Amino acid sequence: MGSNGIFSKVSKKAFSWLLSAVLLSSCFSSMPVNAAREEQTEEASSAEDSSKDIFHEMMEIEETGEENGEALLGENPEVKMSETESVQETDGIAPESSEAETVGEKETAVESSEEITEPESSEEIIEPESSDEVTEAEPSEEATEPESSEEIIEPESSNEVVETEPVQESSEDRMSSDSADKETDIVVEESTEPVIEETEEPVSEEPIEPDSEETEESLYEETEESLSAELTEEETESQEELAIAKSVFIEVEGKADIKGIDKNGMAQIGSKVSITVKNPGEVLAEIWEEEWESYSYTALELDRNNCFTFTAEYDMSFIVVNPDEFEDEIEYSSSRKAQLLGEAGLKLNGLEIASAIGYPGYRKIGLDFTAVLNGNDGSETADTYYEVKVAASQSADKKYYYVKKTPNKNTQGKSIVIKGDTLTTSDTYAVSTRLVHISKTTKVPSETETPLETVLSGNTITKSVTIKDCYIEDKLGFTKKTTKIYTGQSDVLAGIVKYSKNASLLHNLTAIAYDSRGAVYEPIKCVFKDDRDELYLSVDQYAAPGKYTVTVYASVGEPETKYEPQGGTMYQANTSFALTVEPGINRIDTSSIIRQAAVAEKNSSFSAAPVGYSGYSTKAKVQKFTYEIKSAVKLGQSGDSDENFKVTEPTDKVKNNISIAKNGKVTIKKGYTVNPVTGEDYIAIVIKAADFENNEATQTVYIKILNTARVPTEIYFTGNGGKNLGTKFSVDEANYSWINNTYVWANVVVLDQFGNDMTKYVTFTPKQGKSSGSGNYVRQNANGSATLYIYKLGTITVKAVSTDGGKKSKTVKLTVKVPEYHRALYSLHSITYNGNSVYNYKTGTGLVTYAAPKGSVIKIYQGSEINYNTHSDHTSDKRDCIGNFNRSWFNYDYEIEGGKVTFENNLWVITPTERTATLTTWQKSNPRQRSSVRFTNTNWSQSYKKAPKISLTGGKLYSSRYSTESEVFDYENGYVEIPNQQLSFHYDSGDYDWIEIEGMSNKAPNLWVSDFDKRNRTFTLYTYAENINSGSYKYKVAFYKKNNNNVSDILASSTITVKVNKAPKFKIVETYTWKTQQADSVTLKCQPDGFIPDFETEVLNANIGGKSNDFSDYFEVVVSKDSLDVKRVSVKFKDTVTAEQKAAFAGKTITGYVKYSYYYGHDHIKNAVSKVTIKIK
Repeated sequence: MGSNGIFSKVSKKAFSWLLSAVLLSSCFSSMPVNAAREEQTEEASSAEDSSKDIFHEMMEIEETGEENGEALLGENPEVKMSETESVQETDGIAPESSEAETVGEKETAVESSEEITEPESSEEIIEPESSDEVTEAEPSEEATEPESSEEIIEPESSNEVVETEPVQESSEDRMSSDSADKETDIVVEESTEPVIEETEEPVSEEPIEPDSEETEESLYEETEESLSAELTEEETESQEELAIAKSVFIEVEGKADIKGIDKNGMAQIGSKVSITVKNPGEVLAEIWEEEWESYSYTALELDRNNCFTFTAEYDMSFIVVNPDEFEDEIEYSSSRKAQLLGEAGLKLNGLEIASAIGYPGYRKIGLDFTAVLNGNDGSETADTYYEVKVAASQSADKKYYYVKKTPNKNTQGKSIVIKGDTLTTSDTYAVSTRLVHISKTTKVPSETETPLETVLSGNTITKSVTIKDCYIEDKLGFTKKTTKIYTGQSDVLAGIVKYSKNASLLHNLTAIAYDSRGAVYEPIKCVFKDDRDELYLSVDQYAAPGKYTVTVYASVGEPETKYEPQGGTMYQANTSFALTVEPGINRIDTSSIIRQAAVAEKNSSFSAAPVGYSGYSTKAKVQKFTYEIKSAVKLGQSGDSDENFKVTEPTDKVKNNISIAKNGKVTIKKGYTVNPVTGEDYIAIVIKAADFENNEATQTVYIKILNTARVPTEIYFTGNGGKNLGTKFSVDEANYSWINNTYVWANVVVLDQFGNDMTKYVTFTPKQGKSSGSGNYVRQNANGSATLYIYKLGTITVKAVSTDGGKKSKTVKLTVKVPEYHRALYSLHSITYNGNSVYNYKTGTGLVTYAAPKGSVIKIYQGSEINYNTHSDHTSDKRDCIGNFNRSWFNYDYEIEGGKVTFENNLWVITPTERTATLTTWQKSNPRQRSSVRFTNTNWSQSYKKAPKISLTGGKLYSSRYSTESEVFDYENGYVEIPNQQLSFHYDSGDYDWIEIEGMSNKAPNLWVSDFDKRNRTFTLYTYAENINSGSYKYKVAFYKKNNNNVSDILASSTITVKVNKAPKFKIVETYTWKTQQADSVTLKCQPDGFIPDFETEVLNANIGGKSNDFSDYFEVVVSKDSLDVKRVSVKFKDTVTAEQKAAFAGKTITGYVKYSYYYGHDHIKNAVSKVTIKIK
């Protein structure tokens, strides 16, 4: 883990060698040494020094290579000693002697003041029958007895004693040993007293003589062989496999108590390990090693004692740290900090009185608590509460309130409401607060007259409180922090509510966004967080950009709440501000970015700048992005879709050769090469939207780096069924639309120099123009393919240019032939007069007969019979292609008699100049094959009267947004009929049976005719609330009369202009005079006229000097219909008001508010409020 951790500088393999060495040294230290003198043994190095030397030896082996290390601790370890080395017994295992040092071949002289003669034959040690028996060995008869007999001491780490043989030592060897290198000087201090464990049978003290046939040499060889085998099995399998393979490393950095691991940081697999964080506010985080030497940190959940317990299963690394001071992010750290335990965790640092207001029968005290940082949030059996005691100063009345502490927070607010009891008679109180633990089995009420039993409690803070008489806010202010927000943006601080200096009773802040017509605009969410005065806005990504109004309300109570002031019937104080919604980046389009880039002989570059969109297709206001170059690994071989790639950290090679600027320009240095075999030929560009803070819109583009630029070498076209069309083909061979035959299309395929498809990696000309039908063009599709759209036949030039930086190109010319022409076919589209339909017509083979005024226009589809499917037997299917044919496709000519021909979107527009007009068409290659159609107007000679003059007599139209049925469903009131918008007209002359209206532009809103009165020459035009804009629109009004055959003939047509007004905000007129002696109510007037509240109407009191008046106690609003079934809204006295009370209002002016909902067009306007002032006479 970099520099973190206790094992950061020693590899696990080196550590395993170290562990084996330590085990060997501990074995050496527990066995006796057959030495000549105790004094020389005492002067030797201890076992601890020996183990240190081995450690240094291990470190050198780690540095010099594995081959040297294997000589010491390999699969068959051997402890090699020089002639000057002292050989020691190790934990029941004897080291091997060299072949030159066989027993009996070498004698050792001891140079000392006291001469000791070593026996010629080895001292023999007999292994006891049981592991608990120890047999003391005696020298053979031929040996010379040393001054002090050598005693065998059982090793602490094993109950088994293994046969060993003493090694003779010369004085020269001992002298050499004193000056030898410490690295090979393995000396263990000899024990002075023998340790013999009790056994079931006594051990014989008599020496056991070897069999006569058994020589000293054979005994030594047998011992050497067995010891060598034991050394391999015990040392390698037991020490390495059992001690290391069955253990895992647990490393913890930081201050913590750890249980379950040894001094080397190892824990047995399957054992329990516990880590206790010592410092409150710190977290225990597990360290996860990611790719490219990066790390992530996850805070672990601590128990109530700040402890984390787990089962050791694999190597794990932890860190204990204060997350607020740690440079990296620790996931879940905010809710998993160590807490103060016991009473220290229940310390209350502060209590503030935020507000104290009231009126008779009602008290409200606002409190702000501050607990100790990282305080205790409870235990396994108890929860933490703020206990608030409110005691009246003028009486013995008191109450206890319990507020549950918010976990992981040391600040909290709460309003204590006292209502409807004797405690409210006092004006001063003592408020005492402390933190307590209450058992989870205890039912905790919000308030009680007796305190609850607590498990643990902290210190108490007491404050004195004086109640002020409440002044209800009547002038709300607002400090704006922003007036602009982007679609998709959330939690933006819009501003902070400001209160007037007199205000004392405030709560239930709300805010609503309205559109320009006053309708609630739900895609804008307005929220006050944590009972604070800060307003935050969030806008849906599909919200409509534009201007809106946000209104902030400060309500004074809940409806029908007995103890709140006026029960919520007073008009809310409010303030408003304008808000602009801009289109933000919610979708990043990367289709314009190349997907392959070639390395060039000089630095090459390309643009990776995308296009940001808001919602579906609206381009974002600010095109701002951040860019980051990464490496990419392709996961599969099929396709280049995003799911086939994985983003990785950039390699050093990518970092040093590829860069990207702030504007998205990517630069590749010259000479950069990639190896596709190693998978390094892809990079990833991570693009993030940066038009507003915390925009989460992101897109990753994967680009393949090429060592050689691709060259487009072939372009071909495919038609029906993927057939290769070559460079010459007919319209009917391409992909053909039989329904709307204005164009054909063919797929375009581009191959590179290697024969691979590179259509996705080129740009084409001709390009698509602003209008898709303006000419021939190639369109590149989202899936990487390309399509040639053909509107004009003839020779078409298509050019493909590579986009990988090489800018290689290929050009091809193709010829699109006209199809085989047979006979002409036609289909009637319409006959109109001044834009109005002519209904009196008949059609036949090559003949159309109609009756209409002069100036009528005929529109037809003109087509041809085409061979569209040729079979293998050279026969062909024929189809009558009646459709909107592209005139340029057919190799024919035409002529017209008695009229004129123009073309409109491939329609033949025929304007007759005579009673009969005839259109004839023929194939140029076969002029004799002709087709004709004749149009005859039977009313050509009839005289028509002048069109009547039309005048607007009443009504207005207003713009609206939604288009629905004539009734809408309201969840509270069921289906509600929507009043339509109407215009009344009068025409000055003529006898007609009915009229028809037709808009002269596509933007004109739909109007329908109603209430046509031929006697009074009046009619009404109406519309429902459609998606129309304000403005002026022209319409043609056609007048019809039925003939003797009961067929309507069009007789005249007039033009009118209809104005759609900008929708005003609906409101009720404010001031009225009410003569109570003449009427029992006063009718409210609405602006604009005709918009009447539909339901949910009520009255609200006015705020007069911080107090609510009693308007709602005496007056009410009723919605009714008069004798003409016209809806009216009136204010009247309540039925409970007496005659004397009514008389008392004479000569007075009273003010109140009317709250209501209504439908404006199809828009439901909710919670509208209008002020009403009535002078009563």
